Amino acid sequence: MSFLHLPALLLAETTGNTATVGYVISGVITIVALAWVVFIAVRRWLRSPKD
Repeated sequence: MSFLHLPALLLAETTGNTATVGYVISGVITIVALAWVVFIAVRRWLRSPKD
């Protein structure tokens, strides 16, 4: 990131709405990523050879 991005970031921080939207979007991305990891783990567990 360079100093050219700072005015846009400062403008985004002064308006509270965009910060809230950013937190919500990052939360949704985190939940989806965790769900994907759990899905892959369960799929591998189901495919693994059973004794």
